[in-house]
Amino acid sequence: MNKERVKDDFAESTKSLMNILSSVSQEKFNKKPEEGGWTVGMTVEHLIKVEYGTLKLFSGPVEKSGRNPKQKIEKIQERLLNFDTAMTAYGPIIPDEKPKDKSKALGKIQDIRQKLTGLIEIVDLEEMLPVLNTRFLDI
Repeated sequence: MNKERVKDDFAESTKSLMNILSSVSQEKFNKKPEEGGWTVGMTVEHLIKVEYGTLKLFSGPVEKSGRNPKQKIEKIQERLLNFDTAMTAYGPIIPDEKPKDKSKALGKIQDIRQKLTGLIEIVDLEEMLPVLNTRFLDI
């Protein structure tokens, strides 16, 4: 796996995410959609919780699985990139209903993303894939 490509892709997605979120006003950040669902702020809180968990996972011990690290990539991509099907958040990654401070939330995302970028340099991404496959996705 090409770490430079992973870092470049991650940097680009971070830049795009921050540009989109920066364009949302503080008022709209906490406004409930008319059709229901989460506010932008709640979605950002969810993302913070998920990415913080990913940071903890990348920082923890890794066990080799004994299978090809890329074995389940297609299923993961299919599941995570299918925007027609809503996934259900559970437990600790569900955001609360309180209004969110946009500036603080964006700072948290930026901080977590910087730490994740640093970890890309030091973790063996080939070894990490099986751990991510089995811990986060029941495939």
